[in-house]
Formats: sequence, C-alpha cells, structure tokens
Amino acid sequence: MRKQLTGDFNQRKLARLVTIMELLSSDSGSSVNALMKSTGVSQRSIYRYLNMFDSSGYTIIKSNNKFRFTNLSLTTSNNGN
Repeated sequence: MRKQLTGDFNQRKLARLVTIMELLSSDSGSSVNALMKSTGVSQRSIYRYLNMFDSSGYTIIKSNNKFRFTNLSLTTSNNGN
C-alpha cells in the first residue's frame, strides 16, 4: 500500500510540474496566485518550484508580477540522421 501512495504522490507532483511549465511557457507568463490556483499548492510551494526550475538551468523572469520562462527551447541532436 505504501508503494502505491508514493506513486500517486509522484504523479501529482509531476502533473503540477507540467502545469507550471505550461503556464510559465506562455508569452504572458503567470502570477503566483494563478500558479497556486492551477496547481492547488501554497505560495511557498510555488516559490520552491520556481527555485527548482532556476537551479535546473531554466531562466525565469518576473515582469508585472508575472513569471515566465525566457529563451525556453528544446534542442535535439539527430547525429546526422
């Protein structure tokens, strides 16, 4: 039973991460309140997520009380294929 609870927790956390990434990827960005409402977590948790993205190498800017990613791009290498 404990293993199932851990799996559910990880799925919820992953879903929150994806939601936050989607909101921060929009041109207009997102306020902390909007992030809280969309994910159901506290203000402190939102700032933890923002710090996690920042420490992972994502550049986050704040403008008009909204946060957003800047220069977010996915690069792939096809190694000549």
